[in-house]
Parts: sequence; C-alpha cells; structure tokens
Amino acid sequence: MKGKINIFVYWQYGVNTREFEKLLTDLNVEKCAYLYESSKDYIRSSRFIPLYLYNNIDFYKEAEIKNELD
Repeated sequence: MKGKINIFVYWQYGVNTREFEKLLTDLNVEKCAYLYESSKDYIRSSRFIPLYLYNNIDFYKEAEIKNELD
C-alpha cells in the first residue's frame, strides 16, 4: 500500500459525511486541506485544514498549508 498522502479538495456534498470519510480512508489521506462554504462544514483538527471558499486571493497566498500537497 502506498504511504499516506496530503490532498486539497473542494467537496460540495459536506465533509461531515460517510462518503467523504470513505474517500479519505480509501486514498490513505494524512492531511486534507479543503474549501468550505457553510459553517457546518468547518472541521478543525490535526487532519483537516479548512479554507473558506469566499476569501479573496490574497488570503490563499498566505494560507496555512503546512504540509506539502501530493
């Protein structure tokens, strides 16, 4: 099995779902930076890096994505 990976996603169906967790498990994801629109999709943990979709471009230039993305 390949080692753990870090990804950046925009998942429109809610990150608090079984389907999203299955995707992360199947891909063997260690860190997941993701764009979110709704506060119900905000998750703050060591595994997730939430980025608000409607921030301006300057915000993303300085975003805290501490791990290199695969």
